[in-house]
Amino acid sequence: MNGMERRPVVGVALCVIAGTWTGFNVNAPLALLTSCMVVLMVLSSAAILAGSARSRQSNAWTIGTLLVLTSSFVAAWLCASLDSASVPFPHISTFLARGRARVEVLADIADTPVPSPRASRGTSWRFPVKILAIRDKEQAVGWQPSHGTAYVSWYASPAAELPEYGQRWILAGYAALPGRQGVGRRRDNPNVFLSTSRKSSTLVTAECGNALVKKCLEQRSYASRILSHGIEDFPEQVGIMNSLILGYRSQVSREAYQDFARTGTLHIFAISGSHVVVLAGIIIFVLGMLKIQRTHWIIALAPLLTYYTVMTGLQPSAVRACIMAVVYWLAPLLKRKSDIYASIAVAAILIIAVSPSDICDVGCLLSFIAVLGIVLLYPLIFDVFRNSFRADPLAPQPETGAAPLLRRVWLEVGMLVSTSTAAWLVTLPLTAYYFGLFSPIALLGNLIAIPLSSLIIATGCLSIFFGSCSLLLADIFNHANLAFTALLTYVMRKFAALPGGWMEVQPPSLWIVVAFYAMLALLVYRRSTSRQEEVEAPAVNH
Repeated sequence: MNGMERRPVVGVALCVIAGTWTGFNVNAPLALLTSCMVVLMVLSSAAILAGSARSRQSNAWTIGTLLVLTSSFVAAWLCASLDSASVPFPHISTFLARGRARVEVLADIADTPVPSPRASRGTSWRFPVKILAIRDKEQAVGWQPSHGTAYVSWYASPAAELPEYGQRWILAGYAALPGRQGVGRRRDNPNVFLSTSRKSSTLVTAECGNALVKKCLEQRSYASRILSHGIEDFPEQVGIMNSLILGYRSQVSREAYQDFARTGTLHIFAISGSHVVVLAGIIIFVLGMLKIQRTHWIIALAPLLTYYTVMTGLQPSAVRACIMAVVYWLAPLLKRKSDIYASIAVAAILIIAVSPSDICDVGCLLSFIAVLGIVLLYPLIFDVFRNSFRADPLAPQPETGAAPLLRRVWLEVGMLVSTSTAAWLVTLPLTAYYFGLFSPIALLGNLIAIPLSSLIIATGCLSIFFGSCSLLLADIFNHANLAFTALLTYVMRKFAALPGGWMEVQPPSLWIVVAFYAMLALLVYRRSTSRQEEVEAPAVNH
């Protein structure tokens, strides 16, 4: 119980995850779940109050802790069951039994339209929509309520009126399920694609979106214009920069998408921890220059990181990273020690509480698995580098010459290799399971893609910041970023062309995936146990 007492929120998070999964897979009467939850909460409160009056080592405290964990499990089960029951309308994909149909949809625009990288500038645009209803024009069926997301390809003249976030439109065209799967795409891809044009669409109303989200998206469009200033003649590189920094993933060309998927580096386009770390680093640097105390950093970090997360589309990985950063930096203000495990646990609890179905989202799952894997496996892998070039503690004189510098370089390389290896290992089975893809070249590809993408993100943030004051400064940063982006795409294209660098595989069974993670967990547990013994041995001998 010691580990649980040190990090009780981790135990609660595990119970919430287990309860949510149970709620989506096991049916139970809602009245029974509600009654059980209320009873468990009352009993756990009484037990904890009784334990607090005595000692945390008492039986009452232990029983109260177990009851809290059980009530968390039941509460998550109830929330997942309610979430499943709250979707009365069929998904849009159920209306496309033939794979493709001529339809009309009533939908809300969910994001700002962006130019398609495969079409001439100004002739094709892409944006997602939230489906409200659908009508099959081929079968002369009336409007039927529906839900889901469709990704629209909109064809129009350069001078045509474009949809805006928050507007509601009737869109007529051809809706289709994904055809032949491409590299890096899910085998059970639930996406629906809709091709339409301005002539086939009708604006219904212009006020359906969230005012804050609309304002954030307007700022993102402004930032995108700054990022492209002076380098408009390089649309592929501009699209990759916009995708990396602002979350405009649809601006990445199909060829570039395939190259990054084959090299196992597609994850860099998900707004996630690396983006938050770079942005937080810039903010912290400014706060440090202003001599603001560390305990008060959260006052600036929380709103700015939240604003960036909303502006880039509230991607699950970005929400996870934002919550983790806020929780981590909130601890000093509350006079508590920052803890990465507690940050991950709180992020998981909040995300599942707001949207239980995110537990089934592949992007969200990969995001949490990757960050947890890095936290757990990084120390094990980095120990190999640290121990292989350790300074001699018995040397009579301090080291001189190039040895200290070489050791520092070796450790820097070791940190990069350890991070890349840890992320590759923990995402390997899920990549094969969901995407049917195995990329041996991914380990080497990430060693180049991760630092280069971080450099592009940092340079892009500086371009947006200084470009808001002077477009001349934006031009300078953008041309530097153009070189970084061109280098990134060139290297990934060469890696993707290497024989045997990637291969499509038959997705493994779920039991193989579980066994793989069980082996990693056992490895981490044994290593942590041996470290504890190494720490305790000198004390015992003494």
